[in-house]
Amino acid sequence: MHVAPRTPSSKRHDLAVVAFFLLVLLAPTLDELVRERGEREPVHELRAPYERPAPPNDLAEFERWPGDWERWYGDGFGLRDAFLTAHSALHYFVFRNPPAPMFVVGDPGWVFYRGSLSIDDFRGLVRLSKQDRKAWIDRLEARRDYLAKLGIRYVFAVAPNKESIYPEHFPACYTRVGATVLDQLVRTFEAYSDVEILDLRPAFLAAKARDRDGDYLYTRDGTHWTPRGAFLAVRALTERFARDFPGAPIAQRSELRAKLSPGTDSLMLQMYLGRWFAERSETLVPIDGERPPVAGLDASGAPGRHVVYRNATPRAPHVLVFHDSFMPFIERALAPYTAELTLEWTRKFDLAAIAEAHPDVVIDLTVERQLVDGSLFDFRPPAVDAALGFEHAREVVGRWLPSDAGVGPEVDPAFRPVTIVGERSGVLRLELANEPRRLAAPAALTGDGRNLRFKLVVEAPEGTQLELRYRCLGSRVAEAGDGSRRELRRGRNILYFDFDRADIDGPIELWLSGTGSVLLRELETRRVVDAQGTRK
Repeated sequence: MHVAPRTPSSKRHDLAVVAFFLLVLLAPTLDELVRERGEREPVHELRAPYERPAPPNDLAEFERWPGDWERWYGDGFGLRDAFLTAHSALHYFVFRNPPAPMFVVGDPGWVFYRGSLSIDDFRGLVRLSKQDRKAWIDRLEARRDYLAKLGIRYVFAVAPNKESIYPEHFPACYTRVGATVLDQLVRTFEAYSDVEILDLRPAFLAAKARDRDGDYLYTRDGTHWTPRGAFLAVRALTERFARDFPGAPIAQRSELRAKLSPGTDSLMLQMYLGRWFAERSETLVPIDGERPPVAGLDASGAPGRHVVYRNATPRAPHVLVFHDSFMPFIERALAPYTAELTLEWTRKFDLAAIAEAHPDVVIDLTVERQLVDGSLFDFRPPAVDAALGFEHAREVVGRWLPSDAGVGPEVDPAFRPVTIVGERSGVLRLELANEPRRLAAPAALTGDGRNLRFKLVVEAPEGTQLELRYRCLGSRVAEAGDGSRRELRRGRNILYFDFDRADIDGPIELWLSGTGSVLLRELETRRVVDAQGTRK
C-alpha cells in the first residue's frame, strides 16, 4: 500500500484541526476564568440559580450531594448562555419552532405563553362540569360572605390572556371549538349567583380598535400589559371602587404617564433571543413619579412579595389585593386612587393579611389561564375570626362616613368631617364643622347602649395610645370601660369597643397619650347578635 508523503501544508492543517479541537474543549473553562459566573446564570429565565452545595455532614446529605452539585454546575458552566442562544436561534429562525416547550410562536415578533393548559382553554377544550361550576359559586360566595360580615367588599377580577385579545396573531393551527373557562364562568355566575366577575375583556377588545403598528395593549414578545393596557385595568378597578364608595376618584389618563422600566416582560429574552427582539419595557406611573409613598416594600419582584402604598386620598377606600404577576404592572398607577394599597403576591386567601390591613375592599386579581385548574380557590373561609371585629354583629345601628357634603343618606345631620386634636391635658376634642367640641354620639349611633360594638377608623401620624371614655347618668366624670385602651400604630387603625349599658349620658371622650392629632375616618356601631341572628 502506497502512503502519500506528508507535506508541510497537510501538517499545518492537522495542527490547526487539533488546535481547534482543543480550543473547543477548553472554551467553557476559559470562559469560566474570564467572566463572572453571574453572567452565565439563568437570570433571563426568571428563576433563581441553584446554590453551591455545602460539603455533606451525614449519609443522607452525601447521597444528595452529587445531584445538587450537578444542578449548581449546570446553572453556570462556561458558555452556557452562548450555547442556549445558538440553540434558540436555530429553532426560531430556521425551524420556526419555539425553543422551549412553554412558549408558542405566532406572527413575526409575537410570542405567547402556553402554561396552565392555556392552549386547550383557548380552543375551548376544557369543559366545566356541573360540579365544577357549583364549586366555583360556593367558593366565591363563601369569600364574599366572609368579608361582608366584616364590612369589607369583595371583587373578583380576571386579567385576560394575551391570546384572548389578539387571537389573530396566534398560530392559525389552534382552531377554536368551544367556550373558554372564563366564558363558562361568566355565564354561570350571571345565571346562578350575585357574585360579580370583573371581566376586563370587553374593555380591552373595545380599546383594541385604536391599536397602531407597534402600539398594542400587550407586549408582542411578553405576556403582560403595555401602559395602554395597564390604564384600562386601573380605570376598571377605580370605577368599581366608586360604585361602593361615592366620591372615590376614578383614574384619568392625563394623570398617568408611561415610564421606562428597568425590568422586562420579554419571553424572547427568556429564550435568549433578546439581542434580535429588544422591545422597550414600560410601566404606568403617576405624573409625579414619587407619589404615592411606599410604606413597606419588598423589592424581590417574586411570589410572596408584600408591598404597602399609603396615599391618604380623601374618600378613597383601603384596598388589599391578592394577585399574580399582572399586579406589578399597575400598582403604582392604582395606588394614588386608594387611601392605602396593600399587595400580597399569593394564591392564598390570607386571613392574617386581612386582619393586618383592615381593608375596605379585597380584590382577587388573577390571570385568565389560572382559572383552568381551579387550584387558586381551593380555600374555603372558616367562621369569622373574632379578632377581626364585627363577627356576628350583623345589625347596623348607625354609621358615619366622610363625604363632600359631610352628610350621607345613613348619617345623622349633626356629623361633619372630623379631626381629633390632642391637647396637653390628653383629652381629645373633636373639631366638628370647624367648631371645637366633643363628640356627642346621638341615638343614631348608640341606640340604648346595650350589646353594641363601636368601630373607629383613625389615621395616626405616629404610634401612640388612644382610650375611649364615656360619662354615665349621675356621673360628673368620664369613665373608662373595661378594655377601652388601644395601641395606635402609625397609619390606619381600626378599633372596636364594646358597650353593654343603657345609662351612657353626655359626650364620648377620646383620650390620646401625649400631644398631636389623629384623623377620624369612620364611625359605626352594630348590634351584636348570636349565630342564629338573635340579639344577645
